[in-house]
Amino acid sequence: MDSTKVLLDDAQRIGFVSLCRVSMEFMIHELEGIESRYTVGKKTLNNKDKKLVTVLNDCIGSMRSWSQTIIIKLYKHMEISSDEQVMIEQLTKHDVEPGDLARSLIDFGVINNADTNQDKIDIKWAAICDLFLLLISGSVYDSRSRTLLENIGSALHISELEITRFEKGVTEFLSSQNFDSLGDGFNGDFNDDNGQKAMETREKMNKTKKRLYMGVAAAGGGLVIGLSAGLMAPVIGAGLVAGFGGIGVGGVSGLVASTGGTAMITATGTAIGAKIGLDGMSKRMGDIKTFNFKPFYMADRVNLIVTVPGWISSEIDDVRLPFSTVDPVMGDLYSLLWEPEMLQKTGDTFTVMAKNWLFKQGIQEILKQTVLGTLMASIKIPMALTQLGYLIDNPWHVSLDRAWACGKLLADTLLQRNLGARPVTLVGFSLGSRVIYSCLLELAKQKAYGLVQDVYLFGAPIVVKQAELVLGLTVVSGKLINGYSRKDWILGYLFRTTNGGLGKVAGLAPVKGYPDQQSEKTNISENPTCGIINFDCTDFVGGHMNYRTCIPLLLKKLSWEVLNEDFEE
Repeated sequence: MDSTKVLLDDAQRIGFVSLCRVSMEFMIHELEGIESRYTVGKKTLNNKDKKLVTVLNDCIGSMRSWSQTIIIKLYKHMEISSDEQVMIEQLTKHDVEPGDLARSLIDFGVINNADTNQDKIDIKWAAICDLFLLLISGSVYDSRSRTLLENIGSALHISELEITRFEKGVTEFLSSQNFDSLGDGFNGDFNDDNGQKAMETREKMNKTKKRLYMGVAAAGGGLVIGLSAGLMAPVIGAGLVAGFGGIGVGGVSGLVASTGGTAMITATGTAIGAKIGLDGMSKRMGDIKTFNFKPFYMADRVNLIVTVPGWISSEIDDVRLPFSTVDPVMGDLYSLLWEPEMLQKTGDTFTVMAKNWLFKQGIQEILKQTVLGTLMASIKIPMALTQLGYLIDNPWHVSLDRAWACGKLLADTLLQRNLGARPVTLVGFSLGSRVIYSCLLELAKQKAYGLVQDVYLFGAPIVVKQAELVLGLTVVSGKLINGYSRKDWILGYLFRTTNGGLGKVAGLAPVKGYPDQQSEKTNISENPTCGIINFDCTDFVGGHMNYRTCIPLLLKKLSWEVLNEDFEE
């Protein structure tokens, strides 16, 4: 890291540290903006509001603590004097934009590398490299740190994809080195005891809930979590100074120095099974029987993508298929296989509705309506759906509850760092989105900040409540994407029968509660003060059944690198 520091003159060092400080303050202001928007117009706060404000304050406090840790490291590393530190801290009290502070690094361009005759060094990439090494030097890559790195990159006119490629270059460089001295932990060997505590805790909570709901003791039970063997722990050279010309980093490659230390992110797991079996109401409250991560890309990356499917079409359907065309450059990718029998029943239910009920009711012409409210007003509820037993036991209703329970288990897994101490991006469609939403709320309750970076929800079967939404946002350091389709009549119909109205279903309309602006060209609306991006998928998704096949296209529209917009079944 010292090799990059000496490349910057005094003004550039101060400018870069100032850029980092102001960028972190902007991240804090985003959280403060969420709090102010939630409380605005409320003369008095009830107990529920007060609890939420307390959670928000805890989140803001955690963000400030993280920010303080990073800036202290930067001050020391860049040898910023006390007087200079005071000046930098004053910038946060004025209307200074990150872009203003980035100009000195952008305008300076490239310089010659004193160590070689051929390489040239791009100052802005040298700064990015220096910051990256500092952010991961504590053996943990906090999601807020990666969001900061991307924000700094944006100010320096470096895209998120370029940052991702840079990180990939670092891990590839490390994988080419000899790390035998790191021990067996580098290979991601599983520890039979790992994960046991989370399962036991969740089991007790579920048993308590069963007693409350049913009035009887649940006999036996347990949770199942199986992490696939062979998860490789990303290893980071704490002293590495590297850039890679192939991704536009230019001559920073001439700065590669010795790896005088390593920081290891450990990913371990366990597989423990238990059989749960209760009848009647317990079918809805039953514990999870299958919860496995199926790796697709395992390249020891410093970031992880976890995808969660909403249904499967058959017993042999691979939950990884909808995400199989994601470019490996995006990061390590695992897909969650959860309750496959239930997911297949859900898929069968959707198929029956689309192929049979649709034609029997003769509403083909109605489906041409683009306003979902008009469509739903034209559909009559079948008499069979008014029977109480059906409402309790139908696969969809059971699926909603099971997805919620799975989300809590996913939160437990992330909390224990079973998938590595690295930023996680969560992507889900249909019921998979519900799993993720439940996970966010559970993480928020546990004050688990710095784990999740970005979240992508498509066709989410969630009735959004403002308080829950705010709670979920506290654990997302980056952005939360809500993909919806106004033509999703299946989701609208199911929610009309089981939830009593369409109201605020995330998969049917933009998430409300915050004012935003929408671009007609991109179908994307964004409010930078709260981290929510509403993505209108209506032009691409004609109905709920289309989400599975449209995932590659939707991700591409959201600036992901995909190898193909279609995948082979």
